[in-house]
Amino acid sequence: MVKIGVYLAVLLMAGLLTVRCATGGSRAIATPGTGAPTATIAEPKQPTAKPGADISGQEVLSEAVRHLDQAQSFQFEVSAVLKSTQDGQPREWSYKGTGASAKPDKIQWTLEGQADVYMRVVASGDKISCTDTRGPNTKDCSLAFGGPRPGSSPFTVLSYLKNFEKVTVMDQQTIGGTSYDHLVFSPSLAKVSAIDPAHSRALSSVSSVRGEVWVDKKTRLPVRERAVVKSPSSSGDEIVDTTIIFSKFNEQVNIEVPGQGRLSQ
Repeated sequence: MVKIGVYLAVLLMAGLLTVRCATGGSRAIATPGTGAPTATIAEPKQPTAKPGADISGQEVLSEAVRHLDQAQSFQFEVSAVLKSTQDGQPREWSYKGTGASAKPDKIQWTLEGQADVYMRVVASGDKISCTDTRGPNTKDCSLAFGGPRPGSSPFTVLSYLKNFEKVTVMDQQTIGGTSYDHLVFSPSLAKVSAIDPAHSRALSSVSSVRGEVWVDKKTRLPVRERAVVKSPSSSGDEIVDTTIIFSKFNEQVNIEVPGQGRLSQ
Protein backbone atom coordinates (compact mmCIF):
# COMPACT_ATOMS: atom_id res chain seq x y z
CA MET A 1 0.00 0.00 0.00
CA VAL A 2 2.87 2.34 0.86
CA LYS A 3 4.46 1.71 -2.54
CA ILE A 4 1.18 2.45 -4.35
CA GLY A 5 0.78 5.73 -2.43
CA VAL A 6 4.31 6.81 -3.30
CA TYR A 7 3.73 5.95 -6.95
CA LEU A 8 0.52 8.03 -7.08
CA ALA A 9 2.30 10.98 -5.45
CA VAL A 10 5.05 10.86 -8.05
CA LEU A 11 2.47 10.87 -10.90
CA LEU A 12 0.62 13.81 -9.35
CA MET A 13 3.85 15.82 -9.02
CA ALA A 14 4.81 15.17 -12.66
CA GLY A 15 1.35 16.31 -13.88
CA LEU A 16 1.62 19.62 -11.98
CA LEU A 17 5.07 20.32 -13.42
CA THR A 18 3.76 19.64 -16.92
CA VAL A 19 0.86 22.09 -16.49
CA ARG A 20 3.15 24.83 -15.07
CA CYS A 21 5.63 24.47 -17.91
CA ALA A 22 2.89 24.64 -20.52
CA THR A 23 1.36 27.70 -18.86
CA GLY A 24 4.71 29.40 -18.58
CA GLY A 25 5.48 28.79 -22.24
CA SER A 26 2.14 30.22 -23.30
CA ARG A 27 2.69 33.33 -21.19
CA ALA A 28 6.17 33.91 -22.66
CA ILE A 29 4.81 33.90 -26.24
CA ALA A 30 1.95 36.28 -25.43
CA THR A 31 4.08 38.89 -23.63
CA PRO A 32 7.49 39.23 -25.27
CA GLY A 33 10.11 41.33 -23.56
CA THR A 34 10.48 45.06 -24.32
CA GLY A 35 12.07 45.65 -27.72
CA ALA A 36 11.48 42.13 -28.94
CA PRO A 37 10.66 41.95 -32.69
CA THR A 38 7.05 41.23 -33.56
CA ALA A 39 6.12 39.05 -36.47
CA THR A 40 4.15 40.66 -39.39
CA ILE A 41 2.28 39.00 -42.22
CA ALA A 42 2.97 40.58 -45.63
CA GLU A 43 -0.11 41.43 -47.65
CA PRO A 44 -0.12 40.12 -51.21
CA LYS A 45 1.05 42.83 -53.63
CA GLN A 46 -1.60 44.20 -55.95
CA PRO A 47 -0.72 45.00 -59.55
CA THR A 48 -0.09 48.73 -60.03
CA ALA A 49 -1.90 50.18 -63.03
CA LYS A 50 -0.03 52.82 -64.99
CA PRO A 51 -2.13 55.97 -65.48
CA GLY A 52 -3.51 56.03 -68.99
CA ALA A 53 -2.09 52.62 -69.81
CA ASP A 54 -5.49 51.38 -70.98
CA ILE A 55 -6.44 54.57 -72.85
CA SER A 56 -5.90 54.72 -76.58
CA GLY A 57 -4.48 57.70 -78.43
CA GLN A 58 -7.87 58.20 -80.04
CA GLU A 59 -9.49 58.52 -76.61
CA VAL A 60 -6.79 60.88 -75.29
CA LEU A 61 -7.16 63.20 -78.26
CA SER A 62 -10.97 63.10 -78.09
CA GLU A 63 -10.77 64.12 -74.43
CA ALA A 64 -8.29 66.92 -75.18
CA VAL A 65 -10.50 68.34 -77.95
CA ARG A 66 -13.53 68.16 -75.67
CA HIS A 67 -11.71 70.09 -72.93
CA LEU A 68 -10.52 72.64 -75.48
CA ASP A 69 -14.09 73.14 -76.72
CA GLN A 70 -15.35 73.52 -73.15
CA ALA A 71 -12.82 76.24 -72.27
CA GLN A 72 -14.42 79.68 -72.08
CA SER A 73 -11.29 81.21 -73.59
CA PHE A 74 -7.61 80.65 -74.26
CA GLN A 75 -4.66 82.52 -75.67
CA PHE A 76 -1.88 81.26 -77.90
CA GLU A 77 1.46 81.99 -79.50
CA VAL A 78 1.95 80.98 -83.09
CA SER A 79 5.09 80.52 -85.18
CA ALA A 80 5.41 79.30 -88.75
CA VAL A 81 8.11 78.54 -91.30
CA LEU A 82 7.38 78.55 -95.03
CA LYS A 83 9.73 76.34 -97.03
CA SER A 84 9.76 76.55 -100.81
CA THR A 85 12.08 76.55 -103.80
CA GLN A 86 12.85 79.58 -105.94
CA ASP A 87 15.15 79.46 -108.97
CA GLY A 88 16.23 76.00 -107.91
CA GLN A 89 17.30 77.19 -104.45
CA PRO A 90 15.58 76.29 -101.16
CA ARG A 91 14.14 79.29 -99.34
CA GLU A 92 12.64 79.78 -95.89
CA TRP A 93 10.49 82.56 -94.43
CA SER A 94 9.71 82.82 -90.71
CA TYR A 95 6.56 84.19 -89.05
CA LYS A 96 5.54 84.81 -85.45
CA GLY A 97 2.42 86.10 -83.73
CA THR A 98 -0.14 85.85 -80.97
CA GLY A 99 -3.86 85.23 -80.74
CA ALA A 100 -6.85 84.51 -78.54
CA SER A 101 -10.17 82.71 -78.72
CA ALA A 102 -13.33 83.14 -76.64
CA LYS A 103 -16.76 81.55 -76.56
CA PRO A 104 -19.00 81.38 -78.36
CA ASP A 105 -17.38 82.33 -81.68
CA LYS A 106 -14.67 84.98 -81.26
CA ILE A 107 -11.07 84.68 -82.38
CA GLN A 108 -8.22 86.98 -83.31
CA TRP A 109 -4.60 86.65 -84.29
CA THR A 110 -1.67 88.63 -85.66
CA LEU A 111 1.13 87.12 -87.71
CA GLU A 112 4.26 89.00 -88.75
CA GLY A 113 7.06 87.78 -90.97
CA GLN A 114 9.93 88.62 -93.24
CA ALA A 115 9.60 91.20 -96.02
CA ASP A 116 7.38 93.36 -93.74
CA VAL A 117 4.51 90.90 -93.83
CA TYR A 118 1.77 91.76 -91.33
CA MET A 119 -1.52 89.87 -91.21
CA ARG A 120 -4.26 90.42 -88.66
CA VAL A 121 -7.66 88.75 -88.43
CA VAL A 122 -10.42 89.54 -85.94
CA ALA A 123 -13.71 87.65 -86.05
CA SER A 124 -16.91 87.60 -84.04
CA GLY A 125 -19.71 85.48 -85.39
CA ASP A 126 -20.26 86.33 -89.05
CA LYS A 127 -18.29 89.59 -88.85
CA ILE A 128 -14.62 89.52 -89.72
CA SER A 129 -11.83 92.02 -90.37
CA CYS A 130 -8.64 91.22 -92.28
CA THR A 131 -5.55 93.42 -92.48
CA ASP A 132 -2.59 92.73 -94.74
CA THR A 133 0.31 95.13 -95.28
CA ARG A 134 1.04 93.41 -98.58
CA GLY A 135 -2.09 94.98 -100.04
CA PRO A 136 -5.85 95.27 -99.50
CA ASN A 137 -7.66 92.00 -98.95
CA THR A 138 -11.13 92.11 -100.43
CA LYS A 139 -11.17 88.78 -102.24
CA ASP A 140 -11.00 86.31 -99.36
CA CYS A 141 -11.35 87.98 -95.95
CA SER A 142 -12.17 84.83 -93.99
CA LEU A 143 -11.00 82.58 -91.18
CA ALA A 144 -8.89 80.77 -93.77
CA PHE A 145 -6.90 83.98 -94.33
CA GLY A 146 -3.91 85.05 -92.26
CA GLY A 147 -1.38 82.29 -92.85
CA PRO A 148 1.79 82.07 -94.96
CA ARG A 149 -0.03 79.90 -97.51
CA PRO A 150 -3.57 78.53 -98.02
CA GLY A 151 -4.46 75.99 -95.37
CA SER A 152 -2.11 77.41 -92.74
CA SER A 153 -4.06 80.14 -90.93
CA PRO A 154 -4.11 79.71 -87.12
CA PHE A 155 -7.88 79.09 -87.24
CA THR A 156 -7.35 76.39 -89.86
CA VAL A 157 -4.56 74.78 -87.84
CA LEU A 158 -6.85 74.69 -84.79
CA SER A 159 -9.53 73.15 -87.00
CA TYR A 160 -7.15 70.34 -87.99
CA LEU A 161 -6.89 69.41 -84.30
CA LYS A 162 -10.64 69.61 -83.68
CA ASN A 163 -11.34 67.51 -86.77
CA PHE A 164 -8.73 64.81 -86.31
CA GLU A 165 -9.44 61.58 -88.14
CA LYS A 166 -6.76 59.15 -87.08
CA VAL A 167 -4.11 58.93 -84.36
CA THR A 168 -1.04 57.15 -85.72
CA VAL A 169 1.46 57.44 -82.85
CA MET A 170 1.21 57.90 -79.10
CA ASP A 171 3.97 58.07 -76.51
CA GLN A 172 4.62 59.85 -73.20
CA GLN A 173 7.12 62.63 -72.60
CA THR A 174 8.23 64.54 -69.49
CA ILE A 175 9.31 68.13 -70.04
CA GLY A 176 10.26 70.40 -67.15
CA GLY A 177 8.74 67.98 -64.66
CA THR A 178 5.36 67.88 -66.43
CA SER A 179 4.12 64.72 -68.11
CA TYR A 180 2.47 64.82 -71.53
CA ASP A 181 0.80 62.45 -73.92
CA HIS A 182 2.41 63.07 -77.31
CA LEU A 183 0.28 62.16 -80.32
CA VAL A 184 0.67 62.26 -84.08
CA PHE A 185 -2.59 62.56 -85.98
CA SER A 186 -4.13 63.00 -89.41
CA PRO A 187 -7.00 65.51 -89.78
CA SER A 188 -10.10 65.07 -91.90
CA LEU A 189 -9.47 67.50 -94.74
CA ALA A 190 -13.04 66.95 -95.92
CA LYS A 191 -14.47 68.22 -92.61
CA VAL A 192 -12.14 71.23 -92.50
CA SER A 193 -12.98 72.06 -96.12
CA ALA A 194 -16.67 72.01 -95.20
CA ILE A 195 -16.30 74.78 -92.58
CA ASP A 196 -17.01 77.49 -95.18
CA PRO A 197 -16.37 78.23 -98.89
CA ALA A 198 -13.08 79.96 -98.03
CA HIS A 199 -11.71 76.79 -96.45
CA SER A 200 -12.93 74.76 -99.39
CA ARG A 201 -10.89 76.98 -101.71
CA ALA A 202 -7.86 77.03 -99.42
CA LEU A 203 -7.65 73.27 -98.97
CA SER A 204 -8.15 72.58 -102.66
CA SER A 205 -4.44 73.34 -103.05
CA VAL A 206 -3.32 71.27 -100.03
CA SER A 207 -2.02 67.77 -100.70
CA SER A 208 -1.40 66.58 -97.12
CA VAL A 209 -1.41 67.62 -93.46
CA ARG A 210 0.47 65.96 -90.61
CA GLY A 211 -0.45 66.98 -87.07
CA GLU A 212 1.17 66.61 -83.67
CA VAL A 213 -0.18 67.52 -80.25
CA TRP A 214 1.06 67.44 -76.66
CA VAL A 215 -1.64 66.90 -74.02
CA ASP A 216 -1.06 67.65 -70.32
CA LYS A 217 -1.70 64.37 -68.49
CA LYS A 218 -3.07 66.21 -65.44
CA THR A 219 -5.37 68.84 -66.99
CA ARG A 220 -6.08 66.84 -70.20
CA LEU A 221 -5.74 70.09 -72.16
CA PRO A 222 -3.59 70.51 -75.27
CA VAL A 223 -0.52 72.62 -74.58
CA ARG A 224 1.11 72.55 -78.02
CA GLU A 225 0.03 71.71 -81.55
CA ARG A 226 2.10 71.39 -84.69
CA ALA A 227 0.79 71.10 -88.25
CA VAL A 228 2.88 70.48 -91.36
CA VAL A 229 0.90 71.49 -94.44
CA LYS A 230 2.17 70.46 -97.87
CA SER A 231 1.04 72.02 -101.15
CA PRO A 232 2.36 71.28 -104.65
CA SER A 233 3.70 74.13 -106.80
CA SER A 234 5.39 74.48 -110.18
CA SER A 235 8.81 74.63 -108.53
CA GLY A 236 8.22 71.82 -106.05
CA ASP A 237 6.27 71.28 -102.84
CA GLU A 238 5.68 74.23 -100.54
CA ILE A 239 5.61 73.35 -96.85
CA VAL A 240 4.28 75.44 -93.97
CA ASP A 241 5.36 74.17 -90.55
CA THR A 242 3.18 75.86 -87.90
CA THR A 243 3.31 75.55 -84.11
CA ILE A 244 0.67 76.84 -81.69
CA ILE A 245 1.35 77.05 -77.95
CA PHE A 246 -1.76 77.30 -75.76
CA SER A 247 -1.95 79.26 -72.49
CA LYS A 248 -4.22 81.19 -70.09
CA PHE A 249 -7.28 79.00 -70.35
CA ASN A 250 -10.51 80.55 -69.03
CA GLU A 251 -8.96 83.99 -68.49
CA GLN A 252 -10.76 87.09 -69.73
CA VAL A 253 -9.91 88.32 -73.24
CA ASN A 254 -11.33 91.22 -75.24
CA ILE A 255 -12.04 90.55 -78.90
CA GLU A 256 -13.82 93.22 -80.94
CA VAL A 257 -14.12 93.50 -84.70
CA PRO A 258 -13.04 96.95 -85.92
CA GLY A 259 -15.68 99.19 -87.50
CA GLN A 260 -14.48 98.29 -90.99
CA GLY A 261 -15.22 94.60 -90.33
CA ARG A 262 -16.91 92.88 -93.23
CA LEU A 263 -19.18 89.85 -93.41
CA SER A 264 -17.45 86.53 -93.82
CA GLN A 265 -17.77 85.00 -97.23
